[in-house]
Amino acid sequence: MIKRFLLITTVILFVQLALADEPTETEQKLIENQEQMLQNQEEILQRIDSRRGFKDRDILNVMGMPTAFALKKNEFIIGLGSVYYGISDHLQVGTNLLFFLLQDRNVQIKTNFYKTSKYSVATGLRFDHFALKTFGSDMNYSFLSPYGAVSLSTSENVNLHFSGQYAMYWNSENADIKDAEPIWFVQGSYTAIGMEISASHRTKFVGEFAYDYTYEGTRVGGAILWGWEKLRLKVGLNSYLYENDYTIIVPSFNIWWRFDG
Repeated sequence: MIKRFLLITTVILFVQLALADEPTETEQKLIENQEQMLQNQEEILQRIDSRRGFKDRDILNVMGMPTAFALKKNEFIIGLGSVYYGISDHLQVGTNLLFFLLQDRNVQIKTNFYKTSKYSVATGLRFDHFALKTFGSDMNYSFLSPYGAVSLSTSENVNLHFSGQYAMYWNSENADIKDAEPIWFVQGSYTAIGMEISASHRTKFVGEFAYDYTYEGTRVGGAILWGWEKLRLKVGLNSYLYENDYTIIVPSFNIWWRFDG
């Protein structure tokens, strides 16, 4: 009985479709225009969504440590000190102009040579030239620091970052860096681990812990990041604990813009 009912219903629907009037040429054009408009709207929404906040745009640093991610070709960042440019999809150069005001002339290059959906590996080189208080007077030091970084995606919302840097330094007086007074923005040889938690496409929480072998001290920091289509904002706190219980606490505030090429 049920099979007969389904058969009759199918025949009736087939006859109705066969006898239905075909749309006129005008109606057909209207239908095609509406379909095209819907397709265009969907493509626009997809482009906006892909550029919203941090989606498809990995962070380059946690606090003081680098991640294993780099800018894409022709992307560039400009902000409160930070200036970076993507030479290719795996190579970037940059500097921090704010550090120049603090008498730290610096430049760095990073290359991301391996990247999958879960792992990313990068290496880089930075150069710094600055003055440190040594025996009561300013003495110029130069640092050449190769570093490496590995980033691991443990879930959709959590990334772990690992980084290590070896700092080679020299000065005209052949003074030992351990005789100089440490400054919070100067990094020696260190190892660091960081965590990145994405609360949404627009909000991230980051934190890191590092041990500096040159200055024999630890660095602990954390911050909240907000991201819009181009604008980025970071607000947090860094704590530096050196030998002899010498502690420096520095607020972390940065604002920058990230542009496509």
